[in-house]
Amino acid sequence: MFERLEEIEERFNTLERELGDPEVLKDQKHYQALAKEHA
Repeated sequence: MFERLEEIEERFNTLERELGDPEVLKDQKHYQALAKEHA
C-alpha cells in the first residue's frame, strides 16, 4: 500500500515540475493533459 502511495506522490511531483516547464507551456495540448491529470 505504501509503495502505491509513493508512486502517486512521485507522479504528482513530476507533474508539478512539468507544468512549470516553459517548453510544456508552449504545447497547449500537452499542458492541458498534464493539468487534467494533476487535478
